[in-house]
Amino acid sequence: MERRLVVIGDGKIFENRGEYYVQGPANLSIFNVFQGINEIVLWSRIYTISDEEVEKYSKYDFSVVKVPIRVMGIYNQKSGLKGYLLTLWKRKKSLDQLFNAPCLVYSAMGSVTQWMMFLLYSKKEILFISRTIGDHEFISQAKYWYAKIGAKVAVNLSNAYYKKCILQTWVSKILEKKYAVASIPSVVFHDCQISKKDVKASPKIREGKEFNIIFVGRLSPEKGILDLLEAIKQLNRAEIKLRIVGEGREREKIEKWIKDKHMEQSISLRGLKAWGKELFAEIEWAHCLAIPSYNEGLGMVCAEAMSCGIPVIGSHVGGIPEIVKDDYNGILFEAGNIKQLEEGILTLFDKDDYRLELSHNALKTAMENTYEGQNEKFREAYMKYVYPQL
Repeated sequence: MERRLVVIGDGKIFENRGEYYVQGPANLSIFNVFQGINEIVLWSRIYTISDEEVEKYSKYDFSVVKVPIRVMGIYNQKSGLKGYLLTLWKRKKSLDQLFNAPCLVYSAMGSVTQWMMFLLYSKKEILFISRTIGDHEFISQAKYWYAKIGAKVAVNLSNAYYKKCILQTWVSKILEKKYAVASIPSVVFHDCQISKKDVKASPKIREGKEFNIIFVGRLSPEKGILDLLEAIKQLNRAEIKLRIVGEGREREKIEKWIKDKHMEQSISLRGLKAWGKELFAEIEWAHCLAIPSYNEGLGMVCAEAMSCGIPVIGSHVGGIPEIVKDDYNGILFEAGNIKQLEEGILTLFDKDDYRLELSHNALKTAMENTYEGQNEKFREAYMKYVYPQL
């Protein structure tokens, strides 16, 4: 029996004139793995954007998917707890329509909609595949009380959800080790959208004394950006430049820090860049990527940087060490240890032959982490454990 594939996200989709966009990569080819499906529904929060804003995002190309695909969700939801409370009934009515036929659900368990889906509809004719890309326990360190409660709910519901799934999928081995139900099939693969043809043939050669560092990601506390800023300040080298690519609630704090410390000549905020040529132009400017996170499911930007021959200075947390191998394609340091972060930057700054060695190995790592290989891991698990049950 063919089923509807329902993908419930906890991020945002953006809409302009009937076309849909996302902040990250918009490659939908992974959905061709799902055999035995007659349509695909992407359910998410949807926000309308202007013609001028379109260039910041990546456009979905539905033509690459072999079955019909459509987008559903809540439009222009206000932020915060109030936004969720005001849309609960509308959310319920939308999900009622969604689950009026046999479905295969591919989803995490970290948002209100995902919780509602599992609590209200799990007894219907639904099969579940879990997708875990981050560690929801980290939300317990959040500032707001409702986020702390949400973290506990997410952990408990996720544990129950994994037990109902016919396949568990993880973005990193550390998440699998921490949460997987041993009796249920499990596979680790990540969502890197780098193709083999995208990997550079050779690394970037440093010209002159200037040494460029890039950070790419959400501007939020768990990303450790203020640690990186402090490291740049302590090093006090005019040749070291930092670009910060991304947006988030920490932006104003970062801007104030840069101004108060008189670091405008060394550090620049580049804003959000569309995944593709615009983002990779920023990455290719750099001589290394810094990812000083306190929590990270994997850190997809590590593989993206390595595809350009850019070594990574990353914190030893989450799935980062699964891609960044210390003294091979990058340098690992203890999260929050600014002194170690400084030493890592200074090593690459002073020893360019060593940086080039790491860069060559980064390209090898990128070739081992293309989306063709990752999709194949998922396809094999899907055909073995899911397709026979449809």
